Amino acid sequence: MQVRLSPALEEIVKEQIALGYADADAVVAEALKRLAEENQHKLESLRAELIKGEESGESRPYNLEEILADADAEFERGEVEVDPSVYPPTAS
Repeated sequence: MQVRLSPALEEIVKEQIALGYADADAVVAEALKRLAEENQHKLESLRAELIKGEESGESRPYNLEEILADADAEFERGEVEVDPSVYPPTAS
């Protein structure tokens, strides 16, 4: 199999060879191995989260008004830290 790389990716391969990889095949093989490992980790994490969700009990209907009212109440009670870069203070 032959693969064409952009000039930027070719430079990365050359840099990796200069750092000790035997050749371009070794660089690509290592990159694909790491990609496969990362994808496997993501899949395992997703499966774990799905199981956690299934084991958390029955869900209830989503109610945006209730969620916003709860958030407003928490804010009014001072239970929420506000990031001034996101929600700047108003002039009093």
